[in-house]
Amino acid sequence: METVESKVAERVETMVELWKEDSMVELAYTISCVYSSLDMRYISAVMTEFKRRTETALSEENK
Repeated sequence: METVESKVAERVETMVELWKEDSMVELAYTISCVYSSLDMRYISAVMTEFKRRTETALSEENK
């Protein structure tokens, strides 16, 4: 059985890859799917981790 943590990690990995590929339409669709779950803990976990990962990637690019 898949845990919430593994679902979050899998979703974030997909989102980060779409972001890196500049696939904004697919990323927007994926984010809308996250929000459609209506589970605020899941939404918060996914979006917080996505923000952390993208901010880290951006700061590394700017070095």
